[in-house]
Amino acid sequence: EISVKNLIDDSVKQLYQEQVDLETENDAALSRMIEEEMISLTQSFPKPSRYTVYIENLSNPQKKTYVSNLSPSRSQFSASTIKLYILIAVYQSYQENKLSPETIYTLEAKDIVQGAGIMLYDPLGTTYTIDQLCRLMMVESDNIATNVLIDFVGGFEYVDQVISQIEGENHYSSLQRKMMDTSNIENGLANRIDAKGAV
Repeated sequence: EISVKNLIDDSVKQLYQEQVDLETENDAALSRMIEEEMISLTQSFPKPSRYTVYIENLSNPQKKTYVSNLSPSRSQFSASTIKLYILIAVYQSYQENKLSPETIYTLEAKDIVQGAGIMLYDPLGTTYTIDQLCRLMMVESDNIATNVLIDFVGGFEYVDQVISQIEGENHYSSLQRKMMDTSNIENGLANRIDAKGAV
């Protein structure tokens, strides 16, 4: 995953180094350029790769493109990128005085899940502030911290409200299950994120 990210980052940097003028480049030409770049990048991968790229010129938002080889193009699993929205939900809870950064959480057996993070190795009864949980979620991609924060902010519904505020009512991103919970995948419940929303 890291190597793919580095390849894409290097590729986008190269586009800018070649002085591609997003100010005058039309959407169709920019889309073709990105598609060609992604095809070139993924040809060396051992199996077919799926990707979505969103680029917008910040000085001229009319110049933008959304390129994807997914079908439907906006329906993709988020993995840990959904944690961005959970963090925003926490900070919004701070602003609404529903939650304090200094609120204490105590690690319990029921909260233990596998996967990324370091809380898995802490003894039960270890305490953390909400602020510490946020850092663990974002720096260590800690799944336990993430699931605890989902509960603290009020669950999936509150996070979905935050997503709606950011992306609009007809958004494609969603938080429908906790980290490492695969029990509802057969029912179509999954965490998804839209490339534009991730910006």
